Amino acid sequence: MTSNPDGGHEHANNTGPVDGNVIQACQVGVVNLHPTREPDTPAAESPPPTWTPLKVLKAAGVAVLILAGSSLLPSPPDPDAIPPENGTRPAGSSNEAVLTAVQAGLASCARTQVLQQANCPQKIDDPTGQATDVHWTLHGNPIGGTYGPIWNNDRFYVAGYAVMTVTYTSPYRVPSPQSLTIQEVPYRAEITWTDNKPTVTDLRRYDKIDNSRVTKKDPALPPAQLASALRTAFHKCVAAKRSPMPPQCPSSPTAQPSDHATWTLNNDPLLGTKQTFDPKTGLTHITGSYSTTATTQNDFLGIHYSATTTDSGTYDASLTATGPTPEILQIKSL
Repeated sequence: MTSNPDGGHEHANNTGPVDGNVIQACQVGVVNLHPTREPDTPAAESPPPTWTPLKVLKAAGVAVLILAGSSLLPSPPDPDAIPPENGTRPAGSSNEAVLTAVQAGLASCARTQVLQQANCPQKIDDPTGQATDVHWTLHGNPIGGTYGPIWNNDRFYVAGYAVMTVTYTSPYRVPSPQSLTIQEVPYRAEITWTDNKPTVTDLRRYDKIDNSRVTKKDPALPPAQLASALRTAFHKCVAAKRSPMPPQCPSSPTAQPSDHATWTLNNDPLLGTKQTFDPKTGLTHITGSYSTTATTQNDFLGIHYSATTTDSGTYDASLTATGPTPEILQIKSL
């Protein structure tokens, strides 16, 4: 830079010749203030968790607290449950009238001729769907020891047990197409009261029944009376002229089918018996041992042949009574 005669300054011009030391102006560079980025490096992996006995105990404690808390939550109401007594009962209503209506409904169900009747509590599974000659029979006192009648808002509720037997024919059942089954039927009934009389509006099977609330009365029949009825039933069984014996009698699945059979009772089936009463169903059970021999006569392709087979084992005799005389429902092989 030089001074001109007027005292001002002139900018250096690097286009002309220069004599001596000269400082040349230059453009200042911009400094980058950002740090230089290093190449990406993988993050250090965290070590896997270490389970110590203390941690295990803490986790178990948390799980127990969660389960305990969930168990304290209220359960949703069961729509099939028998509700508690609530409200004022209809004028003129009585437990006796309600139970009589329930018994009539069960008796009506026993008149059906199918194994699974709609709107009734009893049922038998029939895999073939070809059962014929179906006959239900109601036994004992189906309204004895019931839970209820209970009045709730607009109807009565009753729960109890009915005992039914059903006989039927299954064409593919061996060794005999004849069958008998004892059904211990838990039922639930709803009864309305209109025009001073009860009407059963719902009667169905009730597998959720509280058995502790159903207690039928033991008829307490004398042992000699029970023994006489059981002995009579066994003599009827061996009087059968076919094999197997009728379905009310003990039978072996290996029995030789025949329409010409002679049976012999080899022992006294009343020796060493044991008697029990089921307050839920009202059935009396007698268990003991039996032994029978069958001689059968058959013809096959014009050839006559005979066979002798012995059957023995343990039996369970089911009895019921609505009066002084016991009724043998079935003597079943165990």
